[in-house]
Amino acid sequence: MNKKKFKILIVEDEAINFLYLQRILSDKNTTILHAKNGKDAVNNIKKYNDIDCILLDIKLPDKNGLEIAEEIKKIKNIPIIIQTAYDINNYKRNNFTRYADEFLSKPIMRDQLMKLIDKYKK
Repeated sequence: MNKKKFKILIVEDEAINFLYLQRILSDKNTTILHAKNGKDAVNNIKKYNDIDCILLDIKLPDKNGLEIAEEIKKIKNIPIIIQTAYDINNYKRNNFTRYADEFLSKPIMRDQLMKLIDKYKK
């Protein structure tokens, strides 16, 4: 029996950050899509109806990641994991949860990421 691959959209404009995430996730049963900005992210959501999860950077060239998360949630209720290098306190982290399902601070640790991905694979 061929189990369906878990499809993840990584929205990240920095190539090194994308490659790092791709490497972490490549050994799992995943299909990885890449968007370098918010426009591409929204287009991917509209194009592929089988995306299971989004890893979304906050700082992108065209729009703020939170704006993109809000726009995506209007199209499809999909798990969104916000990732950022910004140093934020718990108050701001709680505000991020209005737009996303999870939050990860960079640098992203493999174990933390995999724990979240596994949560949504079930």
